[in-house]
Amino acid sequence: MSSQTKQIFLMLVLIFLLSLSYAEEEPIACKPCPGSMTCDSETNTCFQDTVWIVPTKAEHTAQAKYVNSIELSTFNFINLTIFCFMIGLFVGYVISRRSDKSKKDKRKKASKKKLKW
Repeated sequence: MSSQTKQIFLMLVLIFLLSLSYAEEEPIACKPCPGSMTCDSETNTCFQDTVWIVPTKAEHTAQAKYVNSIELSTFNFINLTIFCFMIGLFVGYVISRRSDKSKKDKRKKASKKKLKW
């Protein structure tokens, strides 16, 4: 093995060992919190519980309509892109067929001129 390959291998082993050492950490025990506060076990800090506000039916409907409109606009954009691509392919095909016909017509005319002589 070259020295560069050995260095890369050793770095990978070191990263693997460091990740194992972090994975095996014991969770910190929470300290007692005053009143209705809750302890966060990751940071060992106390915080006030949040009160969840339930949206009304109108708010929920408006949000759902907004999300649906985004999904529909994305879907419509994809459909429009595919449609334009297909039209482009069709137009390209028609143009190539016409150019082939005109080349064939020119060849026929040229061959007729040659036959006349």
